[in-house]
Amino acid sequence: MKRHQQQKAQLVMLPIPKEKLANFIGKQIHLAWAKQGCTWKLLRIEGDRIYLETPKTKKSLVAKASDAMYTRRYER
Repeated sequence: MKRHQQQKAQLVMLPIPKEKLANFIGKQIHLAWAKQGCTWKLLRIEGDRIYLETPKTKKSLVAKASDAMYTRRYER
């Protein structure tokens, strides 16, 4: 008999709707184009842009609001 190969669970990233994005100010979010596991703290929203910083090094970043994704913690 052949051994069953375990498949890794595929991580599905869900986008944060624009109307709910304001609820995530001060919380960590993921960006669609970033490596798995990378998170940023959402600082503020101005139109189509979001302003973020890394939790550890406090480096700032500006991204498109459409790239904002849930982290597993807030997915449900």
